Amino acid sequence: MLKIYPSVKQMVMFENDYLLKKEFTVFFQSKMVNVFRALKEAGKFTAGSENDSDIRYLSDSSLENEAYVIKIETHSITINYGSEAGAYYATLSLRQIMKQSSDMVRCCFISDKPDLKIRGFMLDISRDKVPTCETIKNIIVLMSNLKMNHLELYVEGFSFGYPSFSRYLEADGFISVAEYQAIEKFANERYVDLVPNQNGFGHMAKWLEKDEFKDLAEKPDGIFLWGRQRQPSTLNPLNPGSLELVKQLYADMLPISSSSFFNMNFDEPFELGKGHSKAICDQVGLGNVYVDFVLKACEEVRKYHKTPMIWGDVLISHPELLDRLPKDMLFLDWGYDANYPFSDHFKKLHELKIKFVAAPGTASWCSFLGRKDDWAENIQNACVSAKRHEGEGMILTDWGDFGHLQFWPISWAPLVLAAMMSWRVKEGTAFLLRDYLNAEVFADQTGIMADAVMDLGNHYHYLNEYRSNATQIFYGFMMA
Repeated sequence: MLKIYPSVKQMVMFENDYLLKKEFTVFFQSKMVNVFRALKEAGKFTAGSENDSDIRYLSDSSLENEAYVIKIETHSITINYGSEAGAYYATLSLRQIMKQSSDMVRCCFISDKPDLKIRGFMLDISRDKVPTCETIKNIIVLMSNLKMNHLELYVEGFSFGYPSFSRYLEADGFISVAEYQAIEKFANERYVDLVPNQNGFGHMAKWLEKDEFKDLAEKPDGIFLWGRQRQPSTLNPLNPGSLELVKQLYADMLPISSSSFFNMNFDEPFELGKGHSKAICDQVGLGNVYVDFVLKACEEVRKYHKTPMIWGDVLISHPELLDRLPKDMLFLDWGYDANYPFSDHFKKLHELKIKFVAAPGTASWCSFLGRKDDWAENIQNACVSAKRHEGEGMILTDWGDFGHLQFWPISWAPLVLAAMMSWRVKEGTAFLLRDYLNAEVFADQTGIMADAVMDLGNHYHYLNEYRSNATQIFYGFMMA
C-alpha cells in the first residue's frame, strides 16, 4: 500500500502497473504556474496535448474546492480537481507516490479532500524571538507539504515594521513591510494564506510603557496576577485615544495584506473592569463593555475588506452576548491542555450558530522540551471536536511566553500531527508521526530522532507536580 501524508480518504489499488519515465509530458486545462512548479520537483516535465500527455490535469466542477482525484492507469495519469488548490494538493500526493517508486507505480484510484477548511498554524514572533524570513519560509514549506493552508505571525508590541511608529523599532526586532510582503508571496505560491495578526486590547504592555501612550492604560498601576505585580497591558476602552491607536496599527498593517481574514486577537484584557472602566462595567456588565470595543474595532477591519477573527476566552463564559458579534466573525476557542473541553464549547457554539475555529497548542512554551502527551491529546481533541460540531477549522498555536526559550524543533512534531489531523480526522494518525518526522523533517536514516524528541517531551511526567500550560521545571528555573 502506498503511504501518502496526510492520509487520503479513499485509495483503491489495482493489479496493473504504470511505468515511470525519465521525462513526462503534462497537460494543464488552465494555466497553473505554482502547480507546475511543484510538479517539477518530482522529475522532468514538458508540455503536451490533452489527448496524448502522460499526465493530465482536468477541472471537475463536481468536486469541492480543495478536493482532487488521481487515477493512475497503465498508460496515463489523470488528475481531476475542484480548484487550483485541489490540483496543488493532488500534485503533492503524486510526488509522494513517485518518490516511493523506483520504475513502476501500482495503478490506483485516489479520492481525497480535507475534513477541515482552515488548517492553520500561528507562530508568536513578538515575545523576544523574531524569526528570520528564511525560518518562516521553511515553516511554510513544511506546512504546505502537509496541505495546511493558513499561517499567522502573532504580533504584539513592535515586532512588525509599522511605518507610523518607526521611532520605536529596534534593529533585528521586527519584520519589515517588504519582508512581510515577500513572505506572503512565498506562502501564496504554496497555497498558504498569510493572515495578518495584531493584538489591540490586551497584551498592549509594550505600547503602554511608552510615554506617548501611558494615558491609554485601563489601570496605570498594573495588576497583581499569578503571584507578582504586572505592568499595565490593557487599553482603556473608554478613552478615544485607545481606538485611535488601534486604527493606526490597522492602517499600517492591513492594506499590505491580500488575505481576506484578520486576527484581531483581543484576548486576556486582564485589567478590564478594574480601572477606568470599573464603573461602567459594574453598570452594564464587563462583557458588554468588551463587546462594545470589539465592534468599534470591527468597523475598522471592515474598511480593509477583511473578515475579523477573535479569541474566545472572554466571551466563552458570556454566551448571552455572542449574538452581538458579526455573523461572519470567526470565534477562536483556545485551550492547551489534554483535557480542555473543546467538545462542550463547540456544541454550545454550534447551537448558537457561531462560526468557530479550534485553537490547540504545541505545548512548547513555558517548557524546555515540550509536553508531548498534552499536545498529542490536545490536538486530536481539537480536530475531532471541530469536525463533529461542524467547525470552520483548526489553528495550532505556538506561543513565546516568558522569553520564547523553547527551541523550534520542539514544535515540529505537534505541527506535523496538527497538519495530518486537520486534513484527515482519523484515529491512529499519531502513529504516522515517527515515520514522517524521521524521513521528511529530521532526515534521519537511523530512525531515532523522532522517538528521542517525543520521549524527551514526556519528561514532565517524572516531576512532582503537574502544571497546566507549563512544566514545573521551567518555573523552577525561571524563579531561581
